[in-house]
Amino acid sequence: MPTPWHWIALLFTAGLLASFQYAKIPYMLPGLIQQTLMTPVQQALVLSVIGIAGAVGGTFAGALCQAAGLRRTLLFGLAVAVAGSVLPLLASSYPMLLMARVIESVAHMAIVVSVPTLILMLCHPSHQPRVMAIWSCYFTLTFIIAAFAVPTVVELSGWRGVALAHAILLIAVGVLCWWMPQNESTKREGIALRASDMLRAQMRLLREGKLLAVPITFFGYTLLFVALVSVLPGLLANTPATTTRLALWLPLASLLGTVIAMLMLSKGMPGHRLVRYSAVVIVLAGMVLVFTSQRGMTAQALVMLGFVALGTLPAGIISSIPALFTSGDSDITLVNGGLVQFGNLGNFIGSPILAAMLVQWGWVSIGMYLLAGGLIVSVCLMLLQHFAGKK
Repeated sequence: MPTPWHWIALLFTAGLLASFQYAKIPYMLPGLIQQTLMTPVQQALVLSVIGIAGAVGGTFAGALCQAAGLRRTLLFGLAVAVAGSVLPLLASSYPMLLMARVIESVAHMAIVVSVPTLILMLCHPSHQPRVMAIWSCYFTLTFIIAAFAVPTVVELSGWRGVALAHAILLIAVGVLCWWMPQNESTKREGIALRASDMLRAQMRLLREGKLLAVPITFFGYTLLFVALVSVLPGLLANTPATTTRLALWLPLASLLGTVIAMLMLSKGMPGHRLVRYSAVVIVLAGMVLVFTSQRGMTAQALVMLGFVALGTLPAGIISSIPALFTSGDSDITLVNGGLVQFGNLGNFIGSPILAAMLVQWGWVSIGMYLLAGGLIVSVCLMLLQHFAGKK
């Protein structure tokens, strides 16, 4: 069966719209503060609630997706996302706004757990590693697109225009996904799940190395990316203009890494081997940065090299899924739930850890953090290699 690239593109777009739930809030926040009079702590919770929900409930979402069926879960997620996007327009108080973000967190988990599993099922086996590499960059690509497009939307129609545009795009993608071809797995009849079943799924993920290998390695990546992309532009730059440029260049360097990964995977390189090479580059960049001055081209070049390697890392990790499971394996949804859980856990704890290190040791913390993150990935990779070689 040939790969239906138009459906793959549609599913990828659904993933972009799910990650836009993260990317849009910094642009909408000034208007939302005026509308709901949030305190700084409340603002932080609005920004992070989706990540917290994912860290707690990602694996549960995978178990629910297994029971409900992929297509049903995706359509549910898109519909709920529309409600979550529109609700801030009506929010006159902080509790209502927070409820909108909780609703969006449910939608986010439903979409990002179901979409990559559907993509794998639709792909020809020879295309699966490359397509998974493309999927791995959906989060980074969303932030790049948002940096270019959202300021213009805010200028023309305010923060409400961003929310409305998001809702309209979700509706359009949902209507198109309704017409997506079905098979027995995607239209699976609902199966009732008890709380004990979901807890059992969580324990299974943590206990079975084959299920844990991809999520735990991905955790090492997310520890690094969000924390570093948040602080490095301000640390490396001398002027606000340079800070703005670096805030865009670093994700672009990561996107370049994804392109390199796709080329390597297309030549037959196994995903776990690509992860090994990426981890080596990250460790070496961290070691050199420890002894490099904060200002200057050397530090910037090493950081850019590190972000290119960071771009290859998730592509290698996620493209390893076909090496561990066949495309129809129901455990893939559980693994994708684990990716959501461990990915958000890394995002959530990485920034505070790096901030504490910077307070204690200053610039040298950047090299130390890269070095430590690369070593964590290397240790987790042993588990991934073990099970990838068994299939």
